[in-house]
Amino acid sequence: MSGSIFGNWDALWADDPTGTLSFTLPSGGVCEQRIGDLKVANPDANEMIHDWLNDHTLNEIADIDAAIATTRAEGPQAWQFGGLDRSSDLTFGYGTSNYDADYEYVTAMQQATFDAVHAKLLDEGYTDYADYELSYSGELRCTGDNPDPAIPAWQPEFKK
Repeated sequence: MSGSIFGNWDALWADDPTGTLSFTLPSGGVCEQRIGDLKVANPDANEMIHDWLNDHTLNEIADIDAAIATTRAEGPQAWQFGGLDRSSDLTFGYGTSNYDADYEYVTAMQQATFDAVHAKLLDEGYTDYADYELSYSGELRCTGDNPDPAIPAWQPEFKK
């Protein structure tokens, strides 16, 4: 993949990904999401999706703004910490004191990517779950003050 500012990807497939998506976080960091190891249960559907992603970038197919709008319309979410003491559970999301715009953007990007691939399978007639069951892996790299935006700011103990 040419033109990437990132290198040293962890996954073996990431040097030759099925798709890439470059974006800027609300905080200003630049990110690249790569997906690979894409598998669709039906071999014809698998070939069709790979061909489609070869002809389109994830930037062209993933509607991140729509995914953000959907998440916001659903309202705040609750994070439940493990253990017996549930007093540390918290509410997060847009409009709460635990709002993290970068986390919202990254999770919306991931949802939008999945939704686009899934919608393409359905649009092409692969409507039986046995046909469109899919899996893929992703790897995300970011610059800036928040290089690991997939972990929310209110959970800093999990940051690298």
